[in-house]
Amino acid sequence: MWIKIDDQFPDHPKIRSVGALGLALQMAAICYCGRYLTDGFLSYSAADALIRSVFAPFTKEDGSIWQAAITSGHAGEDADECDWKRLMVESGLWENSRKGGYYIHDYLKYNPKKSEVLAQRDADRKRKGFQLDSARNPDAPSPSSMRSISSPSPDFLEQLKNNPAYKGINVDQELHKMDVWLASKAGRGRKKTERFVLGWLNRIDTALPAGQSQARRLWDEAQREKEGPA
Repeated sequence: MWIKIDDQFPDHPKIRSVGALGLALQMAAICYCGRYLTDGFLSYSAADALIRSVFAPFTKEDGSIWQAAITSGHAGEDADECDWKRLMVESGLWENSRKGGYYIHDYLKYNPKKSEVLAQRDADRKRKGFQLDSARNPDAPSPSSMRSISSPSPDFLEQLKNNPAYKGINVDQELHKMDVWLASKAGRGRKKTERFVLGWLNRIDTALPAGQSQARRLWDEAQREKEGPA
C-alpha cells in the first residue's frame, strides 16, 4: 500500500514547529495508517508504539549506542523523554479523538479511505483473475462483453422451448453457448437476434423425425418473415 505526501510537506509550518524528529514521527504515523487502513486514526497505544520505535536508541557499526535528543545550548533531553503526543496535537498535525486516540490532520485529503482501497483491491483481483483466464483461454468472454450481449424477448424464447420442432435440444444450454461464442473473437460484431438464435439451433446435428424437421423449417421461415430482411 502506498501513501501520498504533498511535495511541500517538509516545509510546512506545522512540520517546522516540531523539527526533524517531529517530521520523522509524522511520516511513521502516516505510514502506519496507510498500512493498516485506519483512515488516519491512531489509538493511544499505536501512538506510544510509534514514538518508542522512531526514537529508540540505535547501534552503529563500531558498537556505540546512539540516542536521538533535543538540545538547546548546554541543555537538552533524549527525544523519547518529550511529550510527543502533546507536541503533535499543539502543532496541529494530530487531532484529539473521542475514540481514544488521535486523527492525523488532513490524512483523507491526500489518501484514500479504507473502503476505497478495499474496493480497488477487489477490482484488481478480479481483473488479474480474468487476465489469467484469458491467457489460458484466449476465446474466453470478458465480463463487459457478456453484459453487452442483447437477448431475444422472453416470449420468443418460451416459444422455442415449447415448440416440438426443438424437442431434444437443451435451449437454455445452447443460449449460454451463444453468449460465450458472441463474446469471443470469432463472434465479435455479431448480435444475438432472434434470427441468430434460430440459425444456431437449426445447425445442431440431432436425429429428428421427418415431420419434426418440417415443423422446424416452417417455424423458422415464419420467424424470418416476421423479422424482415437482414
